Parts: sequence; C-alpha cells; structure tokens
Amino acid sequence: MERLLESRTVYHGKILDLKVDTVQVVERNNRQTTREVVVHRPAVGLIALGPGGVVLVKQFRYPLGRSVLEIPAGLIEPGESPADAARRELREETGFDAGTLRLIRPVYTSPGFCDEVIYLFLAKDLRRAPLAPDVDEVIELETLTFGQVEELLRSPEPLDGKTLAGLSWLCAFREEL
Repeated sequence: MERLLESRTVYHGKILDLKVDTVQVVERNNRQTTREVVVHRPAVGLIALGPGGVVLVKQFRYPLGRSVLEIPAGLIEPGESPADAARRELREETGFDAGTLRLIRPVYTSPGFCDEVIYLFLAKDLRRAPLAPDVDEVIELETLTFGQVEELLRSPEPLDGKTLAGLSWLCAFREEL
C-alpha cells in the first residue's frame, strides 16, 4: 500500500490533468517515491452490432500520426451517466441508436499511470438516429463480419486497448448474444 504525502497538479487540460505525487511505500521500509498520475475523465466504448456485423470507426489519431480502426467511444460529460454517454457517442460517431444497450464491464486503460476508466457497452438492434458529430472529428464507418473481427484480432496490426478488450469479449461471448 502507498500513502499520499503530497500532490501537485502540474498540468490542467480539457480532458486530463497531470499530477506529481509524493507517496510513502508502506510495505517497503516506508520509503518515499514519486508517482506521475494522469487524471482522466471517464469514457465509454461500444461494441455495436448492426445488421451487417460489428460497426467500427476509423479516425485519425494525432499522437500516432495515422488513422486507427476502433470501437465507437467517447468521454462522459459532467453529470451524464455512462449509459446516456454511450447512446450519445453511438449516435454522434455512427449515426445509430441502440434498441438494446447493455453494460459489459468497466475497464481501466493503463492503471500504472492513469486513472481512466472506460465503460464497455454492447449495443444491439441498431436503427438510424444520427446526431451531429463533434466538430473536431472526421470519422469513417467500417462494418466487419465476425470472421473479419477474428482475423483482425489475429493480425499483427496494433489495436487500442478498448477495441482489443471489446472485440475479444465479443468473440468470447458471441454464442450467448
């Protein structure tokens, strides 16, 4: 266990803050050390099952310098429930709403340095219900069959963590859907 001794916010941004904390490592002779912590707003991710298969989004990711194929996802707005955020993000990013929306589980993205949690949802019975997309997003839709999803999971192509978690869950529990 670690006990917080001091915390400093060294950066405050729109979606994240960066803290530098001094902690005491209780299990190790009470030694002091530093922890850098990204404090991130919670988010949602959706495994969206449409008539043609699994609906994914492809968008440019500036930190990587390239486009990435991902499950639809986005930040939870202050005061918004995870389920409401999931419905909004699905509509904004894909133009669909879900007749059935089910929470699968929350997932920590990288708990070694970040407190971000993403609530993964299963969205089924999709119907057209577009919302205007965010002004800073350019999104292409791609629909993959279950076979193509399995190929993607076997390929050496890098995937982001939420997409890997969501698609792996889908393949593991597909028969139960």
